[in-house]
Amino acid sequence: MEKITTAEMDANKGILLIAIGNYEYLRMAENLAISIKNVEPEMPITLAHNYQLIESDVFDNLVTVPIESYITNGKPEYIKVKTWMYDFSPYDETIFLDVDMIWFYTKKPSELFEECKGTGWTMSNTGLSETSVWCDINDVRKLYPNAQMWNYHSECVYFDKSDKTKKYFDTVKEVYENPPIKGTNFGGARIADELAFQLASLKLNEFPHKENFTPIFWYARDRKTAHLQAYKLTKDYYAYSIGGNKLPIHVKNNYKDIAAFHARKAGIKRMNPIRDKRLFIPERMKI
Repeated sequence: MEKITTAEMDANKGILLIAIGNYEYLRMAENLAISIKNVEPEMPITLAHNYQLIESDVFDNLVTVPIESYITNGKPEYIKVKTWMYDFSPYDETIFLDVDMIWFYTKKPSELFEECKGTGWTMSNTGLSETSVWCDINDVRKLYPNAQMWNYHSECVYFDKSDKTKKYFDTVKEVYENPPIKGTNFGGARIADELAFQLASLKLNEFPHKENFTPIFWYARDRKTAHLQAYKLTKDYYAYSIGGNKLPIHVKNNYKDIAAFHARKAGIKRMNPIRDKRLFIPERMKI
């Protein structure tokens, strides 16, 4: 794994982004990085990637991911790479973010770090659930009859560098490589990364620091506020996610409005345009 330092970094805290495969993910990562730097210029950002050439200077650090982090038995499973996030981060404290989001105008990443500090690791979630889109919950109950199943959203994950946290993420990777139950095929992967996180939590009896921790707005989850204009969401959320294969028009418009604000502040003509994932990822056509 090659690491290329492109700027002086604060080794204490930083943002980790991962973009591999289609170059659309790199373009989304650039948008997100620009929006973060507009709000908190001194916050270092590392991009883990598998591209031959990156001409952007918005990232402070570039990490080339190893092929085994997204290939299994010769087959690409791009979602797998998220189970390796601990290995990619050069920071003592890290916030991992999916690249298909954009940062809002006011809250700083350092505020989110402060909110998560001391937890070891935590992630976005909607709390306890007796259903799962990633597996048959009855299969989980056979392994863990009395376990508390949480509904995880791996769009936002905080973790520190410690032996305990490393053990958790090593367990996530082990579960992904050798799933104890059958999972829902997601984008060509054997199981969803979120199921690997869930099963690792059940195995180790470790869970996020609180239920219903959703620092990132996502229209498909936060339905009560999905109709609101972007600026009205800034009080309760740090960033705006556009995760999904076919985006509603109001979601595209909100993203464009936020992007336009950051483009003006950054002194650039415009941010990279966004497209529905189903248009550039064949595996996502039917999801």
